[in-house]
Amino acid sequence: MELAGEVEKVRESACGQAAFPILSSAIASILTGTALVVTRYIVPQTDGLTVATLRYLLATGCLLFLVPICHRLIVDKRDLPPIIALGVLYFGLFPWCISAAMQYTTASEGAIILASTPAVTLLLGGLNGSESLTLPKGLGVVCAALGAAVAYKGTVLDLATADVSFGTALMALAAVSGAIYAVYSKPYVIKY
Repeated sequence: MELAGEVEKVRESACGQAAFPILSSAIASILTGTALVVTRYIVPQTDGLTVATLRYLLATGCLLFLVPICHRLIVDKRDLPPIIALGVLYFGLFPWCISAAMQYTTASEGAIILASTPAVTLLLGGLNGSESLTLPKGLGVVCAALGAAVAYKGTVLDLATADVSFGTALMALAAVSGAIYAVYSKPYVIKY
């Protein structure tokens, strides 16, 4: 009887651990979608750079007091240039591209393009050697890319006549910069 109780505890713990990444991903997707809609609403009243700056100033203000409480950060001097470059890429270019794209495209089209970031990340990680490309992963990337493209244009037949707008190009640049950050920041995230 006692063994069954222990097995149940382990199963509940494993299910909880497996559910955490899924729940985190769902929450991140909801927050990203909400941010895109709000950004689309605000951008006509201002420009992309102002929106991106205000977004990150607010976030910095909310989180800055946690730094000394949570972690003492001592960064190796040789790691500073790549960390700064990655920070500029992800916290400068990435949000600017999203905010600026919202002036030229709809929130739904922008979200569909931005949803390709995991596929771009997997491809970049495979080219970089930090991720192993397998047939199932490759098929997943192809399906995700085709799914996003069809959702964007309506049908597979419409893809041949796809008219890429400036907003779509900016959102694709955001997806690529997010993928670059995800792949190349991994060693620094692990180290620090």
